[in-house]
Amino acid sequence: MLNLTPTAKKFAFIHPGGLHTQADFDRMKVKIAMGAQPWKGSWDKLLTSSEAQLGWSAAPVETIIRGVAGNNYTRS
Repeated sequence: MLNLTPTAKKFAFIHPGGLHTQADFDRMKVKIAMGAQPWKGSWDKLLTSSEAQLGWSAAPVETIIRGVAGNNYTRS
């Protein structure tokens, strides 16, 4: 019989395409707080990037064309 009762046990979501671990993010956070380069400069670029803002909308394409005439992986 299938038990559909919710359980208290929770599992952390691990993104299958994520390349960074929590330890990586923790290390980056410390480096940024210290003002260490290149972490701080990269963080500053991320903060000012239009593509990193909540109002940015994606422009998905069915097939990515890159490296030949007709590139469509960027908006420019």
